[in-house]
Amino acid sequence: MNQLRLNLNISDRYKNMNPNDVVFTPKIIAQGIINIFKPTGKCLDPCKGEGVFFDLLPANSDWCEIAYNKDFFDYHQKVDWIVSNPPYSNWNDWLKHSFELAENVVYLTPMLKICPLCPLCPLCQSVHLCRFHVHTFISIYQGVKIL
Repeated sequence: MNQLRLNLNISDRYKNMNPNDVVFTPKIIAQGIINIFKPTGKCLDPCKGEGVFFDLLPANSDWCEIAYNKDFFDYHQKVDWIVSNPPYSNWNDWLKHSFELAENVVYLTPMLKICPLCPLCPLCQSVHLCRFHVHTFISIYQGVKIL
């Protein structure tokens, strides 16, 4: 019963948002991303949701969440790292603002957001993550760190 009540509270919190932007990252995925990139210093989770990334960031980290009336676009403090699963409905503005705040930006992102041709690309199909497209993405958005 408590789990049902928790789920109802969560759905009420996000009911006025674009449903395509309300996607909760499984904890194991968030842990994997944090373990790979190891963010340090002042970090920001710009779309905290229920805190799956934020809870794994260093103690002095900050967060934004529109459902809690803390809008990422109103945040202007520089940080060392931004880590999250962003909304995709306003991807270009979101990404631009991210790089205004941090040099290290790590987002859980579908490859189609980086390269619309990805499903048709033989490199993407053969290696699952097309290094060519990642390199192109890096050259467009300086400061992105990809393994």
